[in-house]
Amino acid sequence: MGEFISTRRKGFHMEFDNGIHVSVQFGAGNYCDNYDSFDFSCSMDQHSSNAEVAVYHEDHDDVCDWLDVNYFIPEAGGEGHGGVCGWLTPEQVAELLYKASIETRDTFWQKYGEFYKKTYEEELVFGRSRF
Repeated sequence: MGEFISTRRKGFHMEFDNGIHVSVQFGAGNYCDNYDSFDFSCSMDQHSSNAEVAVYHEDHDDVCDWLDVNYFIPEAGGEGHGGVCGWLTPEQVAELLYKASIETRDTFWQKYGEFYKKTYEEELVFGRSRF
């Protein structure tokens, strides 16, 4: 079952029924207007005109695959597989949340499976972890 999770007054995390999780952060140190802020106390509400996001899929065996934000929001300009993507507008975050919520495991792997297979093989060659 999906749920909302608060993250110390600097953002939120959502889990959808399809196993996709989206983290939206906009506090001190996140890739947003508050990047250079030194208020890590989280004692006050945070405000920002943009946010940092990350997307991952977790299956029933607790296997976690970080997903490329660019596949959900191509114009986001993120740095590729497994990373977070910063400075997204509220409209881009809303689009990302919608697309992540309707994705199914089968349609995701049909669309992106070859990319992830290629990336995983490259990671094995270069000795990098998927996580």
